Amino acid sequence: MFAFSFWGEGGISFAAYKEVLLNKRQLGLLFNSFVLAGGTTILSIIWGVPFAFLISRTDFCFKKFFQYLYLTPLLIPPYISAISWIDLLGRQNFFHVSGILLSVWILGLSYFPFLTLLTVSGLKSVDRRLEETAQLSHPKIYVLKKITLPLVLPYIVAGAIFVFIFSIGNYAVPALLEVNTYPVEIFTQFSAFYNPQAATAVSAPLVLITLILILFQRYLLKNKTYVTIGSSSKKPEVFKLGKCKPLALTFLLSVISASVIIPIAVLLVRSGGVLSYKTAFKTGYHELFLSLGLSALGATLIIALGFFVSYIIERSKGKAQAAIDIISLLPFAVPATVLGIGLIRVWNHPFSEFIYGSSAIILFGYIARFSPFSIRAISSNVKQINPNLEESADICGAGWWRRFWRILLPLSKPGLLAGWLIAFVLSLGELGTTLLVIPPGKATLPIKIYNVMHYGASKLVAALSIILILVSLFFVLIVYVIFHLRRKTI
Repeated sequence: MFAFSFWGEGGISFAAYKEVLLNKRQLGLLFNSFVLAGGTTILSIIWGVPFAFLISRTDFCFKKFFQYLYLTPLLIPPYISAISWIDLLGRQNFFHVSGILLSVWILGLSYFPFLTLLTVSGLKSVDRRLEETAQLSHPKIYVLKKITLPLVLPYIVAGAIFVFIFSIGNYAVPALLEVNTYPVEIFTQFSAFYNPQAATAVSAPLVLITLILILFQRYLLKNKTYVTIGSSSKKPEVFKLGKCKPLALTFLLSVISASVIIPIAVLLVRSGGVLSYKTAFKTGYHELFLSLGLSALGATLIIALGFFVSYIIERSKGKAQAAIDIISLLPFAVPATVLGIGLIRVWNHPFSEFIYGSSAIILFGYIARFSPFSIRAISSNVKQINPNLEESADICGAGWWRRFWRILLPLSKPGLLAGWLIAFVLSLGELGTTLLVIPPGKATLPIKIYNVMHYGASKLVAALSIILILVSLFFVLIVYVIFHLRRKTI
């Protein structure tokens, strides 16, 4: 993409960058994108960090229930939440005036679980001995502010960076709410005006910003894991809420209601009954089964790639480890629309038509977009496997593949299962890249929903959205049952 963007009719040219970057429109794109991403990040911190503290460091009686419930917003793609809130608030009466505010609200509700997840991981990783020593001479609240919070802060900042990058690169929600941001402009330049040079030029500031943030996030979480084994034999000190328990319950229920219950309730009401679901399945079962097949295959390929990359990262040392780790994060810095254009530039040639004109191009999009997430999940598990086990097997004459099947694979199953589930759910709801690379005559369920929505068939859109959510929930429950049964047998 970037090499092509510097090529004009007479050879090397900077015309695209002069035309696109040196105009006042860029200030508007920059302002909207930063307000959207910054506002979403602030809301995610406001909701996600207290949520994490309540379910991990207090005596709140329902915290076990909410420890599972807070991840459910990730099963609802942001564009489906946007459809629900648009329907609830009214297209004409609200979002034309406050589209950017509604976008912040929707993306904040969709992405706050990332803040909660990383904050919980940070709280679990705190060395209990430091808190115990400080509590000998200081009250709990002082220890919380001076010891616990500073140790957890890198995780919170890293989660905020995650949310910022997700938000600034999101295409579907700003597009639905008519907010002009960088991803929307990139898509418009490419699909409406078919000007790939301009689309690439517009994407340059966005890619640069996200790349800097990715490198900073890696620095913060260097040698840290998202899932950790307790550093102390004692359970962490819990804070007694006392009379504040009703207030805590109200806060947790409000966040879950706004992010999950209200959107699903709106979709259920709007769908209108059984007839709508029959119509949705009759007209969309091809797209549903294609989405399931591609998502399952894509997730399997992603964890296969992710395991070997994670293994190399965790077993390498020095500059090689840093280089491989950074390379594995690079796709995360590329927004979905930019990635779609890049895939088209690479594979849209006669010799590669068998890939570009088939579902393989969609799989490539899934792998490129979601491998970083699975690599991070699997790396957390591989990091906890003692290298001495492999060294002992090696001394006994076991080759690498035998060590893989007998030691690495069994011990990595939790991470592989988590990585597969993350990749599957994200692939099942993927829209931004697929919208650009989808071959003629093929469509996934998110593409079906996106297309039908533009025809005003609200009942059908609601029914298809509910089906997508239920399928994601079904597979999550299956994985949970498998993991639960596995833990019982150990």
